[in-house]
Amino acid sequence: MHASLTRAEIAAVLLTSLAIGNLLSTVAAIASTPARFEARVELLAGDGPFADDLLYRDPRATAGIAEAYARLATSRPVIEQTVDRLNLGLTAEELTPLVRTETVIGSPFFAVEVLDPDPELAASIANEIAAILSAASAGSPPGPQRLRIVDSALPPAGSSETWRLLAAAVASVIAFMTGLAIAILPRDGTRRPEEARR
Repeated sequence: MHASLTRAEIAAVLLTSLAIGNLLSTVAAIASTPARFEARVELLAGDGPFADDLLYRDPRATAGIAEAYARLATSRPVIEQTVDRLNLGLTAEELTPLVRTETVIGSPFFAVEVLDPDPELAASIANEIAAILSAASAGSPPGPQRLRIVDSALPPAGSSETWRLLAAAVASVIAFMTGLAIAILPRDGTRRPEEARR
């Protein structure tokens, strides 16, 4: 007579099957998804002696300006200028989803990040956007309205998306091993009735 599976074992089988399916789909995604590299340039709202003093006393004073420039970074005029200056061969609509910004509440710092399959191009686009923003602020007198490029973008060495997919694959393996352990390892030392009769 075949021993019937307990609910825990059925759940373990289902969990294991789900983990294997997730693992296979993740591996397929890694193989089929082209790598995209992230380049990042950091900027500071505030340049000049007055701005340095203001930032030291109250960095929140220029936080709103940083947020405004961050929104400007992904605006159509800036994106179109970037496309034209670098002769990218794509439209503003195609470039816009590849550009994102990062701000910190109450901080005068913000970052422009670009994702692209070409690491050199990703860095060039990020730096060009920063240059356009900096040039736009150059007409302002030294102070919180003027931008300062703190850290220019460098070609990234590794793809950020690939690491995310690999992390998902590792999570799938852990889920698989957990399900397998639940199915194999004894629980609280009890035996099935048919095992007790042996």
